[in-house]
Amino acid sequence: MGDVKDAMDSVSFENINFPIHPIPYTMMYVQWEANIIISKQLIRNLAFAFATIALVNLILIADLVVSLLVFLCVVLTILDIVGGLYFMGLTIEIVTSVQLILSVGLALDYSAHIGVTYIVTRGRERRQRTQDTLNNIGTAVFNGGFSTFLAFVLVAFSDSYVFLTFFKVNIEAI
Repeated sequence: MGDVKDAMDSVSFENINFPIHPIPYTMMYVQWEANIIISKQLIRNLAFAFATIALVNLILIADLVVSLLVFLCVVLTILDIVGGLYFMGLTIEIVTSVQLILSVGLALDYSAHIGVTYIVTRGRERRQRTQDTLNNIGTAVFNGGFSTFLAFVLVAFSDSYVFLTFFKVNIEAI
C-alpha cells in the first residue's frame, strides 16, 4: 500500500485546476488506515478495561487475594483468546479487537461470580469453602456459559467473515 501512495506522488495534472497531487480514495484505504491505528487502540482499550476491573474488584469484592485472582483469571483468559486467534489464523483487526474487548466482560462475569461466592461461603478450611462454592455457584456459571455457547453456535453456520470471527473468538472465551 505504501507503494501506491508513493506512486500517487509522481502523478501530476498540469494545466488542470486540480490540486498538485490527486488524493486516491477507495474503501480499501479506509480499512488499511484503520488497521494501522487498531493495535494501539486495542492495547489502550484493554489497559482501560483491566484498570477498571482491578479497581472495581478491589472495591466490590473487598478481599485483596480474591480480587487479584479474579483479575489474573481475566488476564489469562484474554491471553488464551489471543493465542487461540493465532492458531485459528485470525489477525488483530477491527472485528477481532471488538471481540477481545467484549470477551473481557465474559471472562470477568464467570470468575467474579465464583470469587464472590467463595468470599461469602462460611467455613474455615479452604478446601471445604472451595467445594461449597462450586456446589453453590458452579452450576449457575456452567449454565451461563452453556447458554452463551448455544447463542453463539448458530453463527457458526454463517458465510459472513464477521459472524464466523464472532463465533471463533467467543467460543475461545467460553
